Amino acid sequence: MPGRVPDPLSIATHDGNLTIDFATRGVTINGVALRLTPIECDILLCLASSYGTVVPTEDLVAAVWGEWYGQRGHVSVHVHHLRRKLGPFGRLVVNKRGVGYSLDPPARNLALPANWPEDLAVLFQILSEDAVARGVAWLFVERNMRISWVSDSVSDLLGWTPLDMVGREPRDFVAAEDVPAFLLNFPVSHGPPRVQFDTRAYHRDGSLVPMRIQANVFYQADGSRLAGLGEWSRLPWSPDLKN
Repeated sequence: MPGRVPDPLSIATHDGNLTIDFATRGVTINGVALRLTPIECDILLCLASSYGTVVPTEDLVAAVWGEWYGQRGHVSVHVHHLRRKLGPFGRLVVNKRGVGYSLDPPARNLALPANWPEDLAVLFQILSEDAVARGVAWLFVERNMRISWVSDSVSDLLGWTPLDMVGREPRDFVAAEDVPAFLLNFPVSHGPPRVQFDTRAYHRDGSLVPMRIQANVFYQADGSRLAGLGEWSRLPWSPDLKN
């Protein structure tokens, strides 16, 4: 007896609504149909059928291709194309490194704070899209050294969600022995407006991930630190990583 076809899945964010109809294989954003290839559609339907949980890569391959005939890297290529077509919803398709892929519910802080100036909100939206495209994460750190905004792509890099990081200090996510060198790059006042350095950040699973941080630091006229905007990107592992 054939299995029951799931009801349509509707995902709402501040960008609108993504609707996935399993019966018709139709995918719409704000009522406008998306043109997906059969493989892209199969991938999305497979992830949507396990919404919020990780689908192991092997299971995804079996569901979409049956007997795999190509290189495993082809999976990530198809996922990349799917993300691009999904636009702002592409960030919900998450690569759980070494495990598989998932279609995640929107982070509760996906919508930017309503009290932020419009130009700042637009900037952070652009940075979110840039982060997904380039495989990096952006963090905004305020004067009190607390993180107030993180791009959702940090989940791909370090396993953390934005809500895990907002309200904490960046050094909380850096290897304990790297913290002194980390702090040298974030002076309270009269420091360089741009810094770049390498460090190791904690993955949510407890492992250490070599990272390169490029930060723009903003100061007030009296030299006091106003805020910082940092790009975090993964580095190839090196036994002699220097800070």
